Amino acid sequence: MKIMRISWFLLFAGISFCHAYDLGRTSQEKYLFAGGTYLSEEGAGEIYYDIFTGDFPLILDIHPGHFSVLSGLPMHRPTPFFFGFGTDTQFGYFDAYNTFNLLQTVSIGVTLDMFGDRSVDKFLTIGSRFGNLSHGFRFYEDTMRFQNALTWSTEGFTLRGETVYGIGEGSLLDWDVTLDVRVDRFLSLRCSVSEGFGVTLAAGISHYDPPLDRAAELEWDYVGAHRGTMMHAPENSAAALLYALERDDITFIETDMNVTSDGEYMAIHDLSFLRYIGMFDSIDELTSGEISRLDMGRWFSSDFAGTRALTMQEVADTLIPFRERGGTLLEVKLIGEGEEAMQQFLDSAREEFSDSTPVSYMTLYYKNADLLKEMIREDESWGLAALNFPGLPSFLLGSGFIYPLFEAEMSEIIRRYEPDYIMITSDYMEFADEARALAAETGVDFLFWDFKDTIYGISRDGSDHPWYFD
Repeated sequence: MKIMRISWFLLFAGISFCHAYDLGRTSQEKYLFAGGTYLSEEGAGEIYYDIFTGDFPLILDIHPGHFSVLSGLPMHRPTPFFFGFGTDTQFGYFDAYNTFNLLQTVSIGVTLDMFGDRSVDKFLTIGSRFGNLSHGFRFYEDTMRFQNALTWSTEGFTLRGETVYGIGEGSLLDWDVTLDVRVDRFLSLRCSVSEGFGVTLAAGISHYDPPLDRAAELEWDYVGAHRGTMMHAPENSAAALLYALERDDITFIETDMNVTSDGEYMAIHDLSFLRYIGMFDSIDELTSGEISRLDMGRWFSSDFAGTRALTMQEVADTLIPFRERGGTLLEVKLIGEGEEAMQQFLDSAREEFSDSTPVSYMTLYYKNADLLKEMIREDESWGLAALNFPGLPSFLLGSGFIYPLFEAEMSEIIRRYEPDYIMITSDYMEFADEARALAAETGVDFLFWDFKDTIYGISRDGSDHPWYFD
């Protein structure tokens, strides 16, 4: 109890996620249902609705007596933490990288009864995933309840069972069994039976999120190496790039570029050194010489102790053997503000890679996208990592799980920014057919990143190499 009280004190101003049974489904499905519930013991009915929709950085969780919003970037290291607000107030950790994970989610917080007596209930939540099976567990301190849920989800259906056990009562307080059947890509049907033999029938839209590893099983036009490798060597290091060079299947190598305080560009993904060596300093606060003396390999494995970060010139020199096979995709991270900073970056890249591979520029920052759109030469190319959608109606934010909206969202981004390619995460892999049709229609390639070593490409014309490096 003392641990829970300390946790509650530290997280008093924290924010929300969802019920334990929702937590077990966060990496399994998203849905929107409406219908009715008949309560047999009371001989009465009531309106039923259940919404768990969106993608990070915004997920909505709404059902009778409950309204929560989940925020954060837990799918993108090094920020695996989420926040939220609403009925559930909590702060937690969510690891979407691993399909089999005993501690996929850990969080602590409080449930607020906003629609009733304004009571609060502190809790600890743990979630696990084992392929298509998810488990959610939550302990409530004030009411002394245990909540458990098991979820099995496939492309065709989701089966979920939930129980609530009261320690003080020494008995089962509540239970629920729910079956969602996906009739087609747009329509799903739900049937639920709960304690007291309440029966719920509903219809709506549900979307199965397949394990990310399944991306490798699909048909792609070409593939690239992400950060050289993330699984076999410290990302963006010389060892990572050399590992990528040994892959026969890739047609491009992606790496990240940030600027140091003395104007040097270095291949480092994170904006600070917290994940690598426990330092809170940001890259633009240190000189290239100071950064070069840091051990950027021990965090990955003691076998790579002493690994140092590469400058842009060292990256270009390392990739010279790759110039006959493919190109380099430089992700433009934080390189300074304004046209002058972007021009300096482009001039440096053009000079350093003049004897190396062809280069394309990608960014996830929309200020950089505006600049790249105007400053790229006709013989160069650039792309956009579409991790959020600025300026679109809030309803569309992260709502691509609804099939008709995927095309609408991507078409709007293409219309606004006119990139040569768009990169999205592989949890959108089930939209591959829509992406292929959109690529042919717009002339824009689609890249799907699997959160690990590989970026899968869909070409505008079905070719087996990225046209934007030609």
